[in-house]
Amino acid sequence: MAILFQEYMDKQGIDLNVKIFATDMDARAIEKASKGVYAAHIEQDVTEERLQKHFYKEGDRYV
Repeated sequence: MAILFQEYMDKQGIDLNVKIFATDMDARAIEKASKGVYAAHIEQDVTEERLQKHFYKEGDRYV
């Protein structure tokens, strides 16, 4: 969601610092998501352009 918000704001010329908060029944899921570390298989679902713009590859994962 954050990437989509950023892309929209870029297209609209909006310069805001946005932070997205989430909730989940599983506190471990929130903790893991907040680290922003993703398995390499996100390449199957994320465009090459987005990977290059928003992530960097570190071993077998994206950060």
